[in-house]
Amino acid sequence: MLLGLQLETRFLKDDFADMVPTAVAADGIVLIAWEHEDIPAIANLILGNSTTVPQQWPGQRFDIVWVFDRQGSGWSFSQVPQLLLSGDSSQPI
Repeated sequence: MLLGLQLETRFLKDDFADMVPTAVAADGIVLIAWEHEDIPAIANLILGNSTTVPQQWPGQRFDIVWVFDRQGSGWSFSQVPQLLLSGDSSQPI
């Protein structure tokens, strides 16, 4: 790999409940790339609740990144608009 990054590819589409503990236990920055309809459920597992993030990911949104930062023993959540292409929205989901 050009960047020298290690990819973890053993988790299948429906294995996100098994993937999350591995991701949050990793050192450093982790990028989770998944199908958009499962992203709220992944976020809920990371945060330990179903009230912090929107529970539906709009099918037409490909222009935003959800960011989770460690805050003590928990996590903070933010939405970062990419604003890379014409038509990208600056609004969170």
